[in-house]
Amino acid sequence: MNPMNRPSLAALAAAFLTCTLPGTPASAQDVPADLRIEAETGRSRAHFPPHRFFDHQHLRLEIDIPTMAEAKLSARASLTVEAIGSTRSEIFLFAKGPKLTRAAVKLAGGGETPAAFRETPGGYTISLPTPLNPGERAEVLYDYDLDFSGNTGNGLTRVAPKDSGGATDTAPMIFSQGQPEENRRWIPGHDFPNERLSTELIVTVESGYEVISNGRLVERTDPSPGRTRFHWRQAQPHPLYLTALAVGKFVSIDLMNPPERHAWIMPAGLREKVVNDRGEAIPMRVWLPAGQEEQGWKLYGATPAMVAFFNDKLGQPYPWDKYDQIVVRNFPWGGMENVTATIMYEGSLNGERGDQDDLIAH
Repeated sequence: MNPMNRPSLAALAAAFLTCTLPGTPASAQDVPADLRIEAETGRSRAHFPPHRFFDHQHLRLEIDIPTMAEAKLSARASLTVEAIGSTRSEIFLFAKGPKLTRAAVKLAGGGETPAAFRETPGGYTISLPTPLNPGERAEVLYDYDLDFSGNTGNGLTRVAPKDSGGATDTAPMIFSQGQPEENRRWIPGHDFPNERLSTELIVTVESGYEVISNGRLVERTDPSPGRTRFHWRQAQPHPLYLTALAVGKFVSIDLMNPPERHAWIMPAGLREKVVNDRGEAIPMRVWLPAGQEEQGWKLYGATPAMVAFFNDKLGQPYPWDKYDQIVVRNFPWGGMENVTATIMYEGSLNGERGDQDDLIAH
């Protein structure tokens, strides 16, 4: 917005009082046009975030993908919340696709108590067996099933295998795209950026696939023959829409340890600058299709230098545990800057050294 076109504080106050004083009828037409509509674009300035009745603190999400041949999963969520403002007797979760099958509530020091739930416009409302007073905390537990076969580019997308190509291309793939309010398509929750929480994803898939998500990989185990479980934890809070998931037969390159033929990636003195706000080296991988490793080194190799540049110019070291970039098929265009796990379109591997620096820096 051009600063010269911003309404004055007096105009804003007058509009607010006109619309809110008791006994004063008001409509959109009562508000001056320059407050309702942005003159340069014609865009409405009215944008109202949903109320925060709870502080959403942590989400632990256990996902089971029975087979990559279908766009289906089941999940069990544990959402830690704290009531805000007034005593709360129910919690609303945005959801567009997930089908809740069970709900329960666990209070501090107690066991699980079954909770009634109902589908309401835009999601689900779960009744709390014991109302929560402001400052009181509880775990809200809910199981759900999801068929995301109808999703294309929003929420979770399953990409069918190609008829030919390398191991990555001839296998199915799943990726998320949550901006701006699309992660409700696979995670019931407060899907709006006026709330932040830490997250934990425990994802079980067929063995042979890689699973990449936010934060640090806590462990990778094989719970049963032919099944592999990945446990990712993102400790710093973030909006729900920045939660990421990518599943595929990817290969990876470690940008912090380039081969000799790409020594330009890590010149003398750079490694000491590619650190987080705790002074630790930042793990930095690119996950990409098998056979595209050389293009990955060429196109993504400047990423460590970019991080060092931003650390210096912003005066704020990189705050997260790692930085992954995942190249997927059928991503609409560009990249989605999820916390620690940016998902990129396959066109980002096209060209020569430097050709994708603007996208990667973004």
